[in-house]
Amino acid sequence: MYWINRYYYEVRPELVLGVDDGTLFLNYNGQPFRPEDLSRRVGIYIKKANVGKQGACHLFRHTLATLMLENGADVRYIQEMLGHTSLKTTQIYTQVSIRQLKTIHTKTHPGANFTPKQREWLEGKGKSNKQPVAKGKGQQKGNQAITEDDYILWDDEMDEED
Repeated sequence: MYWINRYYYEVRPELVLGVDDGTLFLNYNGQPFRPEDLSRRVGIYIKKANVGKQGACHLFRHTLATLMLENGADVRYIQEMLGHTSLKTTQIYTQVSIRQLKTIHTKTHPGANFTPKQREWLEGKGKSNKQPVAKGKGQQKGNQAITEDDYILWDDEMDEED
C-alpha cells in the first residue's frame, strides 16, 4: 500500500488534466491507463530482460498461479483469484508443477537415491544377496541408524562382485 499511496498523493495529481473522474491509474496524457497499455509496457521490459519468453501480463499471471500452486495453495483459491468460472481452466497450472513433483520425489522417496547397482538389485538383476540401503533421514539398520559408511560399504560390496 505504501507505493499506491505515494503514487496517489505525489504522482497522480501531476497527471490529472481537467476534471478528476477518480480513475486511479493515469497515463502521461492524463487518460485512464488501459490494460493494453500495461501489457505493451510490460512486454517491452520482458523483451529487454531477454528471459526467452514472450508475453506480458499473462506471463506474470501464469507464473503467479504456478508458484502459488507449487507452494501449497489450493487450486480452488487460485481459481477464484484468477476469476476462472471452471476448475478445468485452472487445472492447467497443475500440469506445470510436475517439476515440483520431481523435486519432492527426489527429496522424500526412499528409492530416489539408489545407485544404479542398487536399482539392479531391486529389479532382480543384481548379483548380491545383501539388501540395498537407501539414503534418507530416520531410516534404521536393525536397531542402529544408517550412516554414510553404510552406503559406501554397500556400494563397495557391489563393486567387489563385478
